[in-house]
Amino acid sequence: APADEGIVGVTVTLTKFGDAAPTATTVTVAGGLYAFADVEAGTYTVSVDPANDPFLSYKSALSATSRQVEVLSGGSVENIDFWFCCYGDLTGRVYCDNDGNEGYLNPPDKPLPGVTVELVSGAAVVATDTTDAAGLYEFLYKAVGNYTVRVVASSLPAGVTPLGPTSSEELISCEAQAEFDFRYRCPATVSGHVYRETIDCNGEVTAGDIPIANVEVTLVSLSDPSSGPWIQFTNAAGYYEFSPVDPGTYRIQVDENKAPVRVLKASFPTPAVIAPLVVEALGNYPDNDFFFCPGTITVTVVKKQRGKNCLNVIETGDTPIAGVEVTLTGANPPAFQQTLT
Repeated sequence: APADEGIVGVTVTLTKFGDAAPTATTVTVAGGLYAFADVEAGTYTVSVDPANDPFLSYKSALSATSRQVEVLSGGSVENIDFWFCCYGDLTGRVYCDNDGNEGYLNPPDKPLPGVTVELVSGAAVVATDTTDAAGLYEFLYKAVGNYTVRVVASSLPAGVTPLGPTSSEELISCEAQAEFDFRYRCPATVSGHVYRETIDCNGEVTAGDIPIANVEVTLVSLSDPSSGPWIQFTNAAGYYEFSPVDPGTYRIQVDENKAPVRVLKASFPTPAVIAPLVVEALGNYPDNDFFFCPGTITVTVVKKQRGKNCLNVIETGDTPIAGVEVTLTGANPPAFQQTLT
């Protein structure tokens, strides 16, 4: 057939019937041709040895590997052919392309193990493989031809999204290795709480600590300053969450000058910044918590001097007034609301 191709370098053996040792050997040349000249009349076996011939690796015999022939005096025997089907490989990786370089898996990229990959011929799935710890899949010793290789989406971890094709048309060639990689975005989750401590201000969750809602929490990328920042507000449970977060290094911060924490003081961390936070693909980073203690509001009650404007500032000559009861009210008042000057 026009697409068939002769195999060069194969050892062919000629052995006379009844003899233990070969009569002659030769090696195939261009076009897979071989010939034995000056052969005496008799019965012979012509054979090849796929198991031990490196030129027949990755090939499967489609005919017998030894054939018996009768050589007549002065005659010739032709077309003693051996047929083999040639095979090739298709391999690749499934990985998180964290640096976006569309190249071979390298740090900080992360392999995706346990992903199912299918090899399809026509409409039929002819093979499946599951990626190993390095994200590698392999379809070895496959017949030459055109195939589709594709990822089974249901086998991917939750939250990943493709950065390129999820299937590809590939040609498996004789004794060759085709390669195709599947790239994905693999975000992480960063979360935590904001609490108002009521007892010990020790920077740990203690019975009686109160979640603070509507706190503005900011996530800042330290590895890519051109992206972000991202803002979330705590819910009624004091909880915030950033998702999806691409791998990288980040800073989490709470603005202590904004309500509802501006009347409090940070107890942990101090100041209210968590950094650096190194985020890896598909990671879950909880418990990035912020703690605040009740702050101090200082009130001075004075009697303004006679004849001066009653401005809302303390001036020279103003007289402090002792014994005045001051009441503090608000959405989250402290336990002690009243005091005396």
